[in-house]
Amino acid sequence: MFSFVAESQLGEKYSELLEKSAPIGAKIGFAKGAGMGVIYLVTYSTWALAFWYGSILIARGELDGGSAIACFFGVNVGGRCDFFSLILLKMLP
Repeated sequence: MFSFVAESQLGEKYSELLEKSAPIGAKIGFAKGAGMGVIYLVTYSTWALAFWYGSILIARGELDGGSAIACFFGVNVGGRCDFFSLILLKMLP
């Protein structure tokens, strides 16, 4: 920019383009934030449900604590693997 003595013109052009794109970026940021919020809401809600029901099974004597935790993490890891495998399958031609 300095070698062509056009820094003021390019600075103004950049400022114009930045003013046009800032509202779009804010909308995209809000949409991504809302999406991540929903994902975390569902994730932590299912965790809470799993721990709550696991505690009921432990209190009834139908399950011991180690089995409940192993089941919880097994389902959790398996669900994530299934989710990521579906994403990878979408990428295949």
